[in-house]
Amino acid sequence: MADRQNWQNLLDAINLAAPALQDYDTAPYVQSVLKLTQMAIHPDSSHHNTLDMGTRVNQSLEAFLNANGVPLPTSKAELLKLKLEAIVRIAAHPFGDLGGALSWPAPLDQNQQTQLRLLAMNHAHHLGDQPQVTQTKSVLDFLAYQNPIPVAALNDPAKILEFLLSSPEGQLMGQALQRGLNGIETKNSHYDYLLAAISAQMDPESVQAPQRNKLAGFDVASEEHWGKPASAIVNGLSAHLSSEGRTSPEMAQAGAYVLLARTAPEFLIKDIPASVTYGSPAWVNLAVAAASIEAQSPGSVPNMTFAQVMLKAESAALAEPAVTQSAQRAALIDWAVANGVISKQPNDAYSPDQLEAIRVEFTQQVDERMKASTLLETDIPSRKAIALAQLKERFGEDVPFEKKALTVKDTRQQQFGVPLYDPNRAPAGLHSLLDIAMSGLGDYTWESKDPDITQALEGQSLKFDVNATFQKQFEASIKSLNDGVATTVKHLIASLPLEDRKNIEQGNLTFYQPSVYQLGPNLVTSLFKPIKNELLIQAEGGTEPVTYRLDIKNGSIKKVTPQDFSASTWELAIEENRIKKFDASEASEPERSASTDTNPLPPNSFATARTQYIADAFVENLDLGNEDVVKQAKGATTYDKQMETELKVTHFFLDLIPFKSAIANFTKGNYLEGAIDLQLDLLGFVSLGSSKAAQAGTKALSAGAKALYVAKKIGVATIGALNPVGGLGDLLLGGAGLINRGGKFVVEKSINGLNKLKGAAGSHDLLKAAGKEHGVAAIGTIKLADQTVEASAVLNKGEWYAYDALKKQPYGPPLKGFTPQTVSIQDNVESFWEYFVGGPATKAQNTPSKQLSNSFKATQEHARTTSHDAYMRGYNNGVVDDIPGYSGSMDIAELMELALKPNRSPEEIGALAQSIGKKRSEVGLKNYEFYKAEIERIPGIKLRGMPQNFYLSHVDTVTGGECGVLANAMAYAVSVGKQDEYIDKLFIAAATKETNPKSARFIKDMSEAQDHFRKRPHSAEVVTQKSYQAIIDDLANATTSKTLIIATPVHAMTAGVIVEGGTRKWFYFDPNFGLVNFPTEDAMKKGMKESLANSKAQLIPGAFGTPTNPEYTVSTFKDSENQSRVHGLVYGSL
Repeated sequence: MADRQNWQNLLDAINLAAPALQDYDTAPYVQSVLKLTQMAIHPDSSHHNTLDMGTRVNQSLEAFLNANGVPLPTSKAELLKLKLEAIVRIAAHPFGDLGGALSWPAPLDQNQQTQLRLLAMNHAHHLGDQPQVTQTKSVLDFLAYQNPIPVAALNDPAKILEFLLSSPEGQLMGQALQRGLNGIETKNSHYDYLLAAISAQMDPESVQAPQRNKLAGFDVASEEHWGKPASAIVNGLSAHLSSEGRTSPEMAQAGAYVLLARTAPEFLIKDIPASVTYGSPAWVNLAVAAASIEAQSPGSVPNMTFAQVMLKAESAALAEPAVTQSAQRAALIDWAVANGVISKQPNDAYSPDQLEAIRVEFTQQVDERMKASTLLETDIPSRKAIALAQLKERFGEDVPFEKKALTVKDTRQQQFGVPLYDPNRAPAGLHSLLDIAMSGLGDYTWESKDPDITQALEGQSLKFDVNATFQKQFEASIKSLNDGVATTVKHLIASLPLEDRKNIEQGNLTFYQPSVYQLGPNLVTSLFKPIKNELLIQAEGGTEPVTYRLDIKNGSIKKVTPQDFSASTWELAIEENRIKKFDASEASEPERSASTDTNPLPPNSFATARTQYIADAFVENLDLGNEDVVKQAKGATTYDKQMETELKVTHFFLDLIPFKSAIANFTKGNYLEGAIDLQLDLLGFVSLGSSKAAQAGTKALSAGAKALYVAKKIGVATIGALNPVGGLGDLLLGGAGLINRGGKFVVEKSINGLNKLKGAAGSHDLLKAAGKEHGVAAIGTIKLADQTVEASAVLNKGEWYAYDALKKQPYGPPLKGFTPQTVSIQDNVESFWEYFVGGPATKAQNTPSKQLSNSFKATQEHARTTSHDAYMRGYNNGVVDDIPGYSGSMDIAELMELALKPNRSPEEIGALAQSIGKKRSEVGLKNYEFYKAEIERIPGIKLRGMPQNFYLSHVDTVTGGECGVLANAMAYAVSVGKQDEYIDKLFIAAATKETNPKSARFIKDMSEAQDHFRKRPHSAEVVTQKSYQAIIDDLANATTSKTLIIATPVHAMTAGVIVEGGTRKWFYFDPNFGLVNFPTEDAMKKGMKESLANSKAQLIPGAFGTPTNPEYTVSTFKDSENQSRVHGLVYGSL
């Protein structure tokens, strides 16, 4: 709430600064206003805490925007865009999209959701009879037990939820659920578990087998919902939850709100116009806009109006292209199914050809609607405008065209009834040049006593073709309007619910023209005046006829009965002239007659021949270009009456065809040049309204407005190629929910967060900050639904927890199978692979003797324990170049000797210890990079880096290596399927040796075991010396599982074959490089040769034989002989 308040304060500050921008709109001036204008910062906000503002509670707008990564506006128009951004931030709910743990970047998996639901259902109340959730209707009802909802919140689902979540029982239950899943605790983290439990209780189907558009067994995309407004579907879901016993009637609205907020927030948008119905193109645009905005600001859409969402649509789509593409695909599939373009496929499995067919059809229909929207704005031509244009072209601008100062020399009297433009009559009286041009009186000789006019007329003709130009433009306008009306009729029919579309598509059609009762001119005789903007369509073919009123003026098509026309039957309505049958002139019998439905798909009503027939009939009935209208438009009497008639004709068109209906302003009050309001036309397109800002156009909004509204129609997304759900998208089909049912990429949150952690040019500043705050932070990989994805995590009490880089906090239960790649330990960042490799394989190193190692270790421990602060100061910030005798070329042994010099300070010893650790990490980097490149060149092979030297540099810094224990422990770990966990354990122990007693014990156990394996890497009694090829052949010929220990006098490795169900898989592990799995025998042979007998470099020190045919000592590893020494290393927990 405090964070939202900051954005409200920003809005208030912008409004206060607005007067200063009225007369200046330059970038320097706008930015100076931002620098000088102060805003309040809430002391409890994350912004205040992150910047460590102390007692300060104010900050400049510039500083606030910079800290939040918002580009600084440089014009009033960009300030308007910023205000819209702030509105979205304010709209964001404190609990996000109410999905809780289901909306994490890496959400709870199926097993965890099942466990959470079980814990929730068995949770007992702490008050009264202490009922369990299973004894109440729902978690929501459970939380309301002995906790009555305040009257002010009864009709507001969002407020009900906030009240229940923050209640004492809500707190207790959330905390219990978090403990039950061993979730890491952060501020308000228990809400995530409670919110997830609320959804899981109501919607257990989505835990086991999630389906897009299915909520608690309720299909929001059901054919019953096509053509219905959002409110009908929300109410339907509420009724379903209540009738199915998933909530009580009192909690049903709140339950529906929770489910929709996460998966389909577009249904919760405020002030959605009634004409924007589910399954329409306008709904597609709304759904895509909602998904894009939610990706940026979860939980904001339900608190926004339709106008706000549409205004934000374009910039949100640009900011979240992956989410937008996913949302487009989902929304277009739903549109295509509802409109008969394609049949619904199980699991949303659509081929590229099917998706392309959807895209083409949708684009074509939208283009046609867009064109019609423009055609309906066609102006009726103005004879005066045409005449003035021609006069100015001939005489220039400075002539008094409307001054009545001309008379005709021929004074013959006009004949009554002859049109004003008839060239055979001689008009009497004073006329203006405009009169002459408009009425076609140029054949007469005119004279004037006005010198300006006389001078202008010299040598000029007064013959113009105003009437011909008018007639041409008039006919073109009528055609444009007719075409626009026809498309609008098609759109209205296509927007109907399916049952009505089928009635119209398949029934026998009869048209009727409705009339309105009026008194005649004598105030006695009654008349029935036809309502030209309406047409009744009666469809017969079902159990009884159904009649629809198609009203172009109000943009609607609705069922009607005879009673709507004050008649008991249709026959009586016809008899009383209340309606009159209308026969379309060019209709064929098949077009109007009933048809049998043989197509299994719903009708694609916008594109059918039947709909086109109705549209043509409506246009014919409307008869915009009838002779009477044209005659009136031309005029029949005097000029003044002619102009009056022309005005009436224009109003006639305007009255028949409404251009747009206003929708709610996107914000209250004026801002800068005035608030933007929007208008929605009959075809579902949103455009700028008539507010001051809109009217000002380039004056007020300038280029900024064009940036906000590239197209005249707002929120109409450009639909590119629709990719089938593949790669990460396939995870939806597996039920893991990387893409949730609302079409949002939850993994996109992780991607955004990871990019933020990595920083510009790999600076990793935020990863460093995370490491500094949490001790150890890392970017690595994890498997979700059988797919490997990148993830971030922090280490806590020996466990990896997922890290939300956007919220800057860890979340969820411990991660399983997280593999770090880039790590930050106390803000020191290194590549995992670079930091973890190296070791005694490199020849150029002078390995410290045991005595030297022990001496340095004792000196180091003494400095660390007796002068800890000084030692750590040197270790973290010391400069080894300042130490007398230091040289950058020194190896590890020489650095140890330097540390043992007399009078060495604790700070200098700390700096040298850090340098020794670094040196060890650098030693084998080149060998590792070479090996990794060589081994991964084999198809299907991936090296998992082994951190021997990272481990050693952090736990000892002096030992010559622990390859013996590492090889034997890994051999045992592979035999019990814990090889990945063992590698993780090495990293965890190295990172937490100072804070975790179990890590310290693990390190000690490793060292003690190494004392044995250093002397005897082979525990088996039979040890043979074999060539590398013999080792490969042994593994290739094995028919049962076998693990080998392979060694030289200074190094040890392990390799083996695992046979399960007749399938063989091989592995090789070198402590200096890592673990390689070989999926095939061919890959094993190639990989083992690269490892044991590389022709380009000697990767393994101390091998027997020759460089071209190296040999090794080999034994068969046996669990029984080594279990006592390595079992605890593999199975023990940290």
